[in-house]
Amino acid sequence: MEKEKEDIQKLFDFSKDKKQAIIGEILSDKILYDSIHVSDDVYKDTSIDTWCKTLPLLDGSKYLIGKFARNPIKDKTLLRQR
Repeated sequence: MEKEKEDIQKLFDFSKDKKQAIIGEILSDKILYDSIHVSDDVYKDTSIDTWCKTLPLLDGSKYLIGKFARNPIKDKTLLRQR
């Protein structure tokens, strides 16, 4: 039983790089259609990038919030769906 538990843990034990690759594949740019351009200075001034990387606890949440923050949309219906 202990061996099976260790095997399962090894199966789901991913490196940070592998986690990022999986998350990036699942949350591809296909969900970021109809976005508008925002100047990089806005992100620097508001520190939204820092907030996206530090506030959420889960890696997937950090990635998703960062993608949404970097790809704002103008369509109200799509925004509500997000």
